[in-house]
Amino acid sequence: MPKRIGFLEMSGKNDNTLACVFNWNSTMPKKQKKYDGYFAINKKFFKDPIKYVEDYINDAVKNNIFIKDKNGKMQVNNLFASDICEILPNMIKDFKQNKTFNSAVRLKNAIDNCYKSYITYKNLPFGSIQVLAKSFSESEKALLAKKSIKLDLDAIKKLPTKEQDKIREEMFIIRRTNNMLFKMNKLIEKDKDFANELVQKGILKEPKMPSSISGDNLKKIYKCAKEKYGDISISPIRLGVQNLDKTSPFRTIYHEMGHIQDDKIRCYAIHDYDNDYNKYPQELKDWVDNEENMKIYTKKWKVPCYLI
Repeated sequence: MPKRIGFLEMSGKNDNTLACVFNWNSTMPKKQKKYDGYFAINKKFFKDPIKYVEDYINDAVKNNIFIKDKNGKMQVNNLFASDICEILPNMIKDFKQNKTFNSAVRLKNAIDNCYKSYITYKNLPFGSIQVLAKSFSESEKALLAKKSIKLDLDAIKKLPTKEQDKIREEMFIIRRTNNMLFKMNKLIEKDKDFANELVQKGILKEPKMPSSISGDNLKKIYKCAKEKYGDISISPIRLGVQNLDKTSPFRTIYHEMGHIQDDKIRCYAIHDYDNDYNKYPQELKDWVDNEENMKIYTKKWKVPCYLI
């Protein structure tokens, strides 16, 4: 257990966290230096978690994580995968109906994960380009080349962010189109009733996917598929339901308690001895329990021993 616990108004990089350990190597604002060594609980959240999350939802709307439709209904930005677009509104609904501590923590953590993914997507397009490039087929590269874009990662990396963003968007258009073709083909192949409906509407000449299809006709097929099967969006942000925090609301506190163990001076001493740890566990224990050894490592690592 920590020897010092602070119920603090946090700022800087810790402004939005539930709890953290202020340790010897933290890059914290000057006014927080006096808390070095504290296990800190974020007063901003815990003094009124319900209000905090209500404000956080409004903030997420302003920052385009959530979008309100013309009827005022909350929707998740369709950049996210469809399963996220389904579960997050349900989490918001649960929070607004029950307003419990648990629902507040879980919704706050879920929005945090969306923020991280969305900011990465918007501000670091080269990361998305790298991921897409690994799976781009020769035919997709050829389509990109028709738009005068060569998939040269070294050259793209040197471009300004705005130029990278344009390339990423072109890559996503190609990938979305190909994924849509693949999904629609599977639906037409699997569901003969759907295929016949497309024929009746004059979208297809026969109940099977043609070898080539215009962009307009593909959009019509996709629209019909959404009407029949619901949302089957092709979303660029790879954040799935498994990334939403559905674990204990005390997860952050457990995690930070682990950092307290990391910051014990004996953990730093072990770094120079861990090659022999499995072979000599008792010898290692005896070595790190030696007070003289710890004094040497305190000087070497410049680590205060406040967490032992």
